[in-house]
Amino acid sequence: PAPSDGAEARRSLNPIDRTIVARAEALARACLVLRHGRAGARRLLAQFGTGESALAATGLDDAQRALRETLELYPYRLLIDSDPLYPALLREIPDPPLVLYTIGRPELFAKPCVAVVGARRCSRSGASHAHRLAREIAALGMVVVS
Repeated sequence: PAPSDGAEARRSLNPIDRTIVARAEALARACLVLRHGRAGARRLLAQFGTGESALAATGLDDAQRALRETLELYPYRLLIDSDPLYPALLREIPDPPLVLYTIGRPELFAKPCVAVVGARRCSRSGASHAHRLAREIAALGMVVVS
């Protein structure tokens, strides 16, 4: 009989199929967070075992469809906590993100990182300063995350 969480079945897949399954699970979790917030998504994951099962039970609304379409069009890589590239330090915080949206090389999360964060609606001057700061930090060999 198959285990209830499907973990053993996923491990038996070849690497390409495992990647497809992981991406589908990450997309499902992203949709759950969009609709139910992080706490609600966590409750649904606890109840249904996987993001895909929870999404199947709760349905897909227009915002979730739009999110899926957007994520399928752009080069985002989605990481969930079971992904080996998910940052180890994030697993240690009390309420880690269910899904990380990444562009670039997520294997670099294992190196020392500096986060550059700010306002979504910053001034041109603020954006220019942040860009310059990030470039200078990267030139020193640090990984810049935002």
